[in-house]
Amino acid sequence: GDDALLTTAWDCIGDYYAERLRPAKAAQNYAQSKNARGLMQCYYALEDYVGMEKLIHALPDSSPLLKDIGDKFVTVGLADQATAAYTKQGDIQAAVKACIDLNQWSSAVALAEAHQLPEIEKVLTQYASVLLDEGKTITAVELYHKAGHATDAAKLLTGLARDAAKAHAPPLRVKKLYVLAALEVDRFRKKTLDTMATATRAGNTTAQTLEGLMKDDATTGADKALDSAWRGAEAYHFLCLAQRQLYAGDVDMAMRTALRLCEYEAVLDAKEIYSLVALTAFYAKFYGQCSRALIKLESLDVSPEQHEAYDQLAVSIFTRFPPQDPSVRRYSCPQCSGVVNDWTTACGDCGTRFGACVVTGRAILDSNYWRCRTCKHKAIADEITPYAFCPLCHASTNADRANQAAAVAAAARRRAGSSGADAF
Repeated sequence: GDDALLTTAWDCIGDYYAERLRPAKAAQNYAQSKNARGLMQCYYALEDYVGMEKLIHALPDSSPLLKDIGDKFVTVGLADQATAAYTKQGDIQAAVKACIDLNQWSSAVALAEAHQLPEIEKVLTQYASVLLDEGKTITAVELYHKAGHATDAAKLLTGLARDAAKAHAPPLRVKKLYVLAALEVDRFRKKTLDTMATATRAGNTTAQTLEGLMKDDATTGADKALDSAWRGAEAYHFLCLAQRQLYAGDVDMAMRTALRLCEYEAVLDAKEIYSLVALTAFYAKFYGQCSRALIKLESLDVSPEQHEAYDQLAVSIFTRFPPQDPSVRRYSCPQCSGVVNDWTTACGDCGTRFGACVVTGRAILDSNYWRCRTCKHKAIADEITPYAFCPLCHASTNADRANQAAAVAAAARRRAGSSGADAF
């Protein structure tokens, strides 16, 4: 009885001081009586937010006072403390709303993800819109990447790459943006295939699996930005490679790589492509290729002044050098044995297309090649040896080379075994 009487006395004294606007004295008495509500009001009046935060930890879970503390923290803009109060009470939606109202979008997304709220998609969309309005596209990409929205991240990255290209940004930066976009698309496709495989093991029919794959194809095919990210990465990779080869004095390889760029007129400026072809072909003394590149430049939609400049340049070159290419080593098409060059993109007889070596830009005309497990692009086996990373996507090459070496060794053992069996 005495304890209860003492608690009542302290409460009454606290009320006395609170009514006379002396919250510090009131708080001392409320602390003695363990009057949490009175303490909260005094701390709020004193702007003692540290004291209010301590109250959160002192109160039991699901205490109705936690909501009032969270509301008061929201009014003064303290999102973390408000979130702590709402979360302890179990009202996660109020915590997410507080973060959104106080513009703490990353915290809102983290909370929604951690507690698997159905509103996570809405929160993500709102946050991404805010970031894009503020011009923080890279941050929006990171948000989508962490949230597993690979296609949205890829669209933003492809847009950044195109904008950078229009602004004449360094080609290496454009290439990296395209590579990141392409990796996000591959991430989406891998996730879809894994989901389909799991569904198949769970008993789904082949028709249902096929329907899922068709949805995946529709998702990426509906937006050309998603379907052509690797094309953009290839274009800028070979553009950078041709420039490096040219400045290194390897004009023959620079011309071969530049000729490969003719496949990428949809990505690169045609004027830039054929100017590089003409330049590298001239220095490599392939005047036939140089002549064809200049003819192409003259046929483009250029100003009369530029057309006249191309015409004069052609006259100055070909009055001294006939438009002919020197004799070079010819190769055989692996499909039809037709004669091809090592810069050829497709066989003229059977139409077989040849991939390009990401190290040299040359056409890959036999089966002795290395293939990157990440980007699936190829390189001539001897050329990739000095590289620890894929020249295109920068993934490690060590594991790939070890696996491929093991496969070659296994094939050699099989051949040796079959030869031994034949001997018997």
